[in-house]
Amino acid sequence: MATTNIEESGVDLEALIENKASMMSAWYFMVKYGKVLSPPPGIGVEDFQPWPHLRAALDLFLENRLVLLGKARQVGISWLLALYALWTVTYKKGAAVLILSKGQVEAAELLSRIRLAWRELPPGLRQTLGADQAMMLTFPDNDAKIRVLPATQDAGVGETATLVICDEWDLHPYAAGNYAILKPTIDAGGQFIGASAFYKGNMETFFKQMWRSVPENGFAKLFLPWNVRPGRTQGWYNEVKRTFLSIDQFLGQYPTTEAEALMPPQEDTFFDGKALLSMPVLPAKQGVIKPKQVGRRYCAGWDPAGEGPARHSLHILDCGSGEVVAHIAESGPIELFTQKGFNLLASYGSPLLGLEENGAGLATRKLLEALGYTRFYYSDKARSRMWLTNTLTRPHMLINLAIAVREGAVVIYDQETVKEMLEFTREMKAPGGRHDDRVFSLAITWQMRNEVPRHGGMVVFSGTERQ
Repeated sequence: MATTNIEESGVDLEALIENKASMMSAWYFMVKYGKVLSPPPGIGVEDFQPWPHLRAALDLFLENRLVLLGKARQVGISWLLALYALWTVTYKKGAAVLILSKGQVEAAELLSRIRLAWRELPPGLRQTLGADQAMMLTFPDNDAKIRVLPATQDAGVGETATLVICDEWDLHPYAAGNYAILKPTIDAGGQFIGASAFYKGNMETFFKQMWRSVPENGFAKLFLPWNVRPGRTQGWYNEVKRTFLSIDQFLGQYPTTEAEALMPPQEDTFFDGKALLSMPVLPAKQGVIKPKQVGRRYCAGWDPAGEGPARHSLHILDCGSGEVVAHIAESGPIELFTQKGFNLLASYGSPLLGLEENGAGLATRKLLEALGYTRFYYSDKARSRMWLTNTLTRPHMLINLAIAVREGAVVIYDQETVKEMLEFTREMKAPGGRHDDRVFSLAITWQMRNEVPRHGGMVVFSGTERQ
């Protein structure tokens, strides 16, 4: 029986091996063969940099169909997207990649990056190029194509894609409409990647709404702060910061945290954003943050939820240190949350409780009384054992909390509470249907600290002055 010698057959064995390795690993393909154009005043074409955050982003692409990337500027994501698109059309038969950019110039620029990366591939890996147009590349041997479009009102109409990329999605003026147009393609098994820096001009963009809705909307997300790029030091950060006239725009372009990226312009917010961002927040955690200590005095505030999307929220405060030592917040049956709240309060010695006076609050108080709770705040004027938020007390308690935040008198560890406070507007409410339950329960809690004499007992609050 005759045998075939691969070398004699003229087959490039090394190219076969490299193609197989590249097909199996997009990261291998990028690191070994990816070329990028360094930004001015760069050195021209250089190797793709295997920075850890780019590997993390690629892993997210490979493991999820629906992906959001929120990022600081110039951390290498645009080149990663270009190489991912090139890898897709190289190794996936019939792949159709559709890329939407803010405008015509940006779309053409992104395609030029893909074209450069394709040109720099070795011949054994480089697919034959068919159409080479300003807005489209085709690869006939693999029945694949890459098309780029500006994000106009009808962008995506009539397009079928296996991979959709929206670059700088926060700047797309018709993002919601474009997404609706492309959704049938996505629902049929296509992949969608929305990547963008955070721009402060409009805090209700479709990108930001989708970001806030993760994971309920089915997306996975990854936030990349300014310092993920190697070589960026605090000195570099301070130097770049000095070149911006607007601190809000700078924080959008080079955020340190997700909360900072999503923080509205400071002239629109009720609380001091800088002070809130300096809070020693801990990873999301319900319940006890700092256990009860003997000899410490505590107080609590509770904002019960009625029907709808609102949440019950309870904070417990160390009256001496100003630390928020415990917090729970969730939607659901009043009975279930009341039991959880009672247990948490009991673990701090049943502190004085300010319970919001509303329909749900009355039901909550009756449930707490049935459980044996007795230490309710009492208003002599209203002759009520509940805290009434009205046109007098609402600004009073919110201003008191704002002063405490600005002066560093209150210490908040719960990151979800900080997020709500960062978005809380000067109209004394949450923007655009978002939550402010945590804001109000903490404001009530702070009033309990201010209104209750340190020697204990009940306090009379007139609603217009502090006792």
